Amino acid sequence: MPSAFSQRTGPDYPAMVRQLERDLPELLAFYRFPRSLWTKLRTTNLIEGAFLKVRRRTRPMVCFVNVASVDRVSSTLSFNDST
Repeated sequence: MPSAFSQRTGPDYPAMVRQLERDLPELLAFYRFPRSLWTKLRTTNLIEGAFLKVRRRTRPMVCFVNVASVDRVSSTLSFNDST
């Protein structure tokens, strides 16, 4: 069953929603550990590395022309991570 986030965001950013749905269990895995460790575990290099790649690719661009251009960048980053 699609979440409210997927239904609201999916039409505009389908690649991002697919990626988040695929990776969500891993991104939230820190909840399986004791609460006292959450702040240390949730800021892993894996998560921050993904955001760093997006920032590195998008900062040189003045702006995105349309939603499709955002999708192309996010899809390329996702594809490069999976290979």
